[in-house]
Amino acid sequence: MNLDIRHPATVRGTIFVAAVAPLLALRLRQAQPGLLYPDGYQYLLMAKGVAAHGRPFLTLGPGGDTLLPSVDAAAKPLYPALVAAVHEFGFGWFDAARLVSALAAAATVLLAALLARRLTGSWLAAAVAAGGCVASRGLAFWGGFAGPDSLGQAFALGSTLALLGRRPRLGGALAALAVLARPELAVLAVVAAIVGLALPELRQAALRAGLSFIVVLVAVLALLRPPIGAPPLSASLALGALALLATVVCVIAKRTRIGGTAWLVVCGPLVVSVVVLLAQAAGTRRWVHDDWPLLLAGSVGCALGLLNGRFRPAAGGLLVSGASLALVYWSKNPGSERYLALLTPLVAVLAGFAVVVPRRTVRVASIVVVALLATGLLRGVPEPSGPDAFPTVARQLRALDLPALPVVTAAPDAYGVLLAHRTVRLARPGVKGLIVLDGAQRAYSPNLRVSGRVVARLEPGPGFLRPDGIVDRRRVTVVLGTVIAA
Repeated sequence: MNLDIRHPATVRGTIFVAAVAPLLALRLRQAQPGLLYPDGYQYLLMAKGVAAHGRPFLTLGPGGDTLLPSVDAAAKPLYPALVAAVHEFGFGWFDAARLVSALAAAATVLLAALLARRLTGSWLAAAVAAGGCVASRGLAFWGGFAGPDSLGQAFALGSTLALLGRRPRLGGALAALAVLARPELAVLAVVAAIVGLALPELRQAALRAGLSFIVVLVAVLALLRPPIGAPPLSASLALGALALLATVVCVIAKRTRIGGTAWLVVCGPLVVSVVVLLAQAAGTRRWVHDDWPLLLAGSVGCALGLLNGRFRPAAGGLLVSGASLALVYWSKNPGSERYLALLTPLVAVLAGFAVVVPRRTVRVASIVVVALLATGLLRGVPEPSGPDAFPTVARQLRALDLPALPVVTAAPDAYGVLLAHRTVRLARPGVKGLIVLDGAQRAYSPNLRVSGRVVARLEPGPGFLRPDGIVDRRRVTVVLGTVIAA
């Protein structure tokens, strides 16, 4: 097979790889040294399960418990599967997880730039979008953890580009992969499907994309068979109502060709309700503190895009998509800025509209946006979170001259990864062994009662970060005995 290096697809692929390489180096440099608990450890366990027997769960050592992932983690089987695939090339588990995350994070920057270019026709807007993603403190910090966040962003952006490029089958397939990485993106997939079916000129493409979406989704789920549980009825109804509302807004805006002011009236209730809810959340305040230059630049670009007839549909679609996802993230955890940071690529693309609107204000807007992004770059990336406590404690456990009894813990996912050759069991009444009383136990099983003798007191290293943000630096106690109550 002869490869024509002058073929447009070859040229585009070469440029893409050349652009991803420095971004990959940057994201690897910004990778966090520790794992988020319990998410990161659950994904590694799922990856080990996929490598061992093709399914994302694992028995923790000989005679240990079979640990199923949480409902939330089980709904994201794509990332563990990719980590398992990279591990087969000789990478260690931690290195494989970080490489997949960093590669997806690098691709997200480039895909956001390409989306801005597609929507505006301007390479300057593409540069602004890429600069916004690179300048974002929240995206760099949270994207530095080993997890599926960047993977979902990359596939969602790729799906949008494919659909805009009239490649519905590829767009549907990428949308399915995005949902398998971040399930909440199904809201946008449903909105896009209904809007496509409601508009005659898009109906055939929507059917092709929908069929491709279903085939890929079913194929991956059938291959990996993750233990997915049914979502709560209330959550399903709420997400359905949200998708319906967003669909109505998009269809009305598309059919009526309304002006900028009227467009704001149509989508106003959805956007205003989201802004009011987010304004009261602690996670929103931290997000604004970390990324106010980019958020302000995105607001300027969104306003100018909505006021311009040429860019109004694109800016409005991004605004409704962002508002819908923000509402989902608010319902998931209003106290965490991590989920809102997932919206950063959308904000960066919106910022690109400020430099292409054909008005006299475009020069002023361009200067403002560039200055804001430069401010974001000068602020730098937040300090790394530091290594978590579990590797430190696990090293000390391995060094102890103790009987080869099961390790009994409230965090079997973490010690199951770090003590791969030891039997690990969940702390519950009647279980005997070396019981680890650490920060995770004090946070998640504070009423645990044990009977036995203390055989070691270990240093907690950097300490355990509790869900409420407090770092528990108290020593870890190891008891040889039995769990009485949990």
